[in-house]
Amino acid sequence: MTDASDAERDAWVEWRRMDDAPDGEIEDDFAPVDLTVAITQLLVRGETRDEIARRLRISRADVDMRIADATALAEAEALIEREWIVREKLRDLTRQASALDLPTYETTRLSLLLDLAKIELGLISWTRRRAASA
Repeated sequence: MTDASDAERDAWVEWRRMDDAPDGEIEDDFAPVDLTVAITQLLVRGETRDEIARRLRISRADVDMRIADATALAEAEALIEREWIVREKLRDLTRQASALDLPTYETTRLSLLLDLAKIELGLISWTRRRAASA
C-alpha cells in the first residue's frame, strides 16, 4: 500500500470509530462522510476545534466555518418550529375565544394569551430580520 492509501484508510477507520451506531448495511459503510456530521459528533464528545481539525485533516478555519453554518441552520430550524407552534396556539386560542357564553374572566384570559402569542410572533419576525442582516 502507498502512503496515500494508508492515510485514506486511516481516515475511514477513524470515521467508522466515531460512528456510534453498529455496522449496518453495506451502503452505510461506504456512504460519503459528511464532515459537518463528523465535526458535530466530535464536538459532542468534548474534543476541541483544533483536535477536530487535526483528526479530520482539515483546517481550523474550515472547522469553524462548518460549525457556524450548522449553528445557523439549527437556529433557523428552531425558529421555524417555534413559529409553527405559536401559530397553532394562536389558532387554538382564536377558536376558544370564539365560543359563545364565555365568562368575562375567561374572555380576558384568552385575550391576554392572544396578545402574548402575537408579541411572540413579532419577536420571531424581528429575530429573523436580525439574522438576515447579520
